[in-house]
Amino acid sequence: ISQLLDDSFDNSCKVNNNALLEAIDRVGLFVGQYDDNSINLQFTADGIEVSSPQAYSSELVEYDEHEGVEFSCDVNIDMLVSQLKAQTDDVITIEYGKENTIKIVSEDVVQVIALDA
Repeated sequence: ISQLLDDSFDNSCKVNNNALLEAIDRVGLFVGQYDDNSINLQFTADGIEVSSPQAYSSELVEYDEHEGVEFSCDVNIDMLVSQLKAQTDDVITIEYGKENTIKIVSEDVVQVIALDA
């Protein structure tokens, strides 16, 4: 785990934590048991597009800041929501670009979240 915490990522963005949580909650209404509780996060030029696997719903959360390329990953919605709710900062940094993890960084806390295969 320590190695993952120290691992550097080439891409990062800053987003409003509450806006991201609200978008995930709305998209989560369309995530079913056959989706393995997974949602898709697409880091685009404009923001993070949160969508359900069947693409019945999607929401765009605009960046506060962004440095990086486009990237798409699937993550367990329950795990992501619990980690975001544990954040105390209004704006969080999400580091991404690796195929197995993303990292959420705030002033006091660094969290590594495993991606769905």
